[in-house]
Amino acid sequence: MVTKISVFKMSFFAAMIVAFSWSHECAGQLQCDFETGVAWTGYNDVRLPGDQDAEPLSLSDELSADPALFYRLQMKYTFNERHALLMLAAPFRTRSSGSVDRDIIFNNVLFPANQPLTVRYRFDSYRLRYAYTLYKSEKVSFSGGVTAKIRDASIRVESDTMKSEYVNTGFVP
Repeated sequence: MVTKISVFKMSFFAAMIVAFSWSHECAGQLQCDFETGVAWTGYNDVRLPGDQDAEPLSLSDELSADPALFYRLQMKYTFNERHALLMLAAPFRTRSSGSVDRDIIFNNVLFPANQPLTVRYRFDSYRLRYAYTLYKSEKVSFSGGVTAKIRDASIRVESDTMKSEYVNTGFVP
């Protein structure tokens, strides 16, 4: 159901996309990029990793998903002409709510059918990269380097009487 508040929120988020999508030379060899926008859950089925027997819960088909504001911040520092350090932060969160006409078992917790549920999905991504420019001309450049990426993810299912959360944080190969 679309309400005046949700229409206002979507309009506000659309305006933020225009206002805050920018790239700017912060200072000399430091570059900052900021992106933002609105994401809608089109396909997001959740269950615990490795639990092939569990029936997935659809955050978009079985529950009602709210539009989610996302943003991404990247900073790049270039030094000695050939070296660069890049840092990226891209947090992402969604919230879905409603009731399901079947029992849900999530992380060994039973959520009975037809009870109000709220599911919060979080997938934050952080990267640190070092790059060395191997070749650079007016038209093309080649660089190599290493990247470390950390993902901090969680799924939390809660009702009026209970909650269960699965957290998965670690390096991404």
